[in-house]
Amino acid sequence: MKRISTMLVMLAGLMPAAALAQGNVIAQYGAYLGSADHYNSNGAQLSEPWQVIRQDRANFHKFGIQDQWDEWDGLFANANNRAKLERLLVNAGFTAAQRRTIVDNEVFINVTVFGYGSNITGVQVDMP
Repeated sequence: MKRISTMLVMLAGLMPAAALAQGNVIAQYGAYLGSADHYNSNGAQLSEPWQVIRQDRANFHKFGIQDQWDEWDGLFANANNRAKLERLLVNAGFTAAQRRTIVDNEVFINVTVFGYGSNITGVQVDMP
């Protein structure tokens, strides 16, 4: 048991302080933001990265529109969680280049969701 505790402390030391403050990793998934993800349910083109990422999860869970590389997550079948995802992403600190890349292109992203239980407290998006 001590070995596991020591390993967790060592790993925690490698994590950014902001991530630790946001809670535990409660979900991770990869998503391909394809052409369908760039338009809302009414057919209007989306203009912000958080809108595209939220639409990807709505397409995946609600509408059954899945790109080949979209992965399942255990949180965003719930519409309230998708809304919270979008609110958190608004303040995620996307650079102008990242914003343009997500909005103007089809791109693969990795998403890490932080929180406690099913309470989402933070989100990190990486573009490999």
